[in-house]
Amino acid sequence: GEIYDNASSELKSIRKNIRICEGEISKEAQRFIARNASMLMDTITTTRNDRLCVLVKISEKNKVDGLLHGESSSGQTAYIEPKSLMLLNNRLQSLKANELEEIQRILYDLSQKVKQHGMALNANIETLAELDLQFSKAQEPIFSTEEGIEISFKLTQLLKTEY
Repeated sequence: GEIYDNASSELKSIRKNIRICEGEISKEAQRFIARNASMLMDTITTTRNDRLCVLVKISEKNKVDGLLHGESSSGQTAYIEPKSLMLLNNRLQSLKANELEEIQRILYDLSQKVKQHGMALNANIETLAELDLQFSKAQEPIFSTEEGIEISFKLTQLLKTEY
């Protein structure tokens, strides 16, 4: 699942900065493409190693100031991260690392809150398992098919073995 932006003010701020940075990367990539179109295979960008790259003609790869992230299987295209994108890509990676740290912090805090009520939750599970077992033994089971009774019984057995 996804953690909502408003799970914390810090997460909301980080994600806002990620969107801003992604926009800046996109604008800079388009500027680079416009200035260097003759050296490029295409006017699109691609992502390699979580970094935005441009598609440069193999014959032009040494003329582009940037980091080579690989070549196409056909050998016609080089995936290069232009120097003008490096700082922005670095900033984006840093923001994404901050986002992950904040998500881990949020999940840890939530886990600690659940942990405080762990014994009561386990007791509730045991009670529900016992009720489920008793209903499955009743003349008129909760489920109206044999398959349903088996599911109910399997659930009870699973809960008993797990808890």
